[in-house]
Amino acid sequence: MFESKLVIFPLVLAIGFLLWLGWKIRRAWQSLKLSFNRRKGKKGEERAVKLLRKKGFEVLEEQTSFEGNIKVNGRKVQYTVRPDLLVKKNGSIYVAEVKTGHVAAVSDRSTRRQLREYALLSKQNKVFLVDGEKGLINTIEF
Repeated sequence: MFESKLVIFPLVLAIGFLLWLGWKIRRAWQSLKLSFNRRKGKKGEERAVKLLRKKGFEVLEEQTSFEGNIKVNGRKVQYTVRPDLLVKKNGSIYVAEVKTGHVAAVSDRSTRRQLREYALLSKQNKVFLVDGEKGLINTIEF
């Protein structure tokens, strides 16, 4: 009986160590993926700014903000949204949102909702969705 406890204890320690190691590796992998996605997004934004300027847009502001409010159970709750760019073309000012990857498509539900909110808060019926990877400027009208 004493021998079986001597075998079980190192086994439990080894399993615990492997679980801890797996957790550390998973956290490192998630951190690496997040870093890669941020870098990809930053490059996409840089390309988008160049593309917009090339197409005659004036970039007025980056990471601008709009205030919004909703009522929750009768109480006013304020919030802030931060579109990527505020641009001007032909005398009108618009919001331009930069996306990369699959979320750069209007078929993405979250992207559509985000653009709708930006249009509402900026009081514009038109916003621009810029695909930083493909070099596309999509005009979205509500």
